Amino acid sequence: MLDPLTLNTLRQFRAGVYECFGARRDALFELLDAATVAGLVPSLAYLSLPPVHRRRWGSLYDALAGRHPGGTGAARADRPLSVG
Repeated sequence: MLDPLTLNTLRQFRAGVYECFGARRDALFELLDAATVAGLVPSLAYLSLPPVHRRRWGSLYDALAGRHPGGTGAARADRPLSVG
């Protein structure tokens, strides 16, 4: 089990990563979680198979392409990620 300080640092880091994403941030964050637990996969669509990815496989491609009504793109590279 993680000690409270480490757990809080991890939560802050995850919140910082989440804030860096622009359009489709929920789908991108699930993609990141899936990539973390899946290991090596033969194609991007396989990242939709782990339980942490709750969306359909098409959302992976939409999120990476930044396709969202009024969306500005998949990620915000102009914002630095800082933790605590």
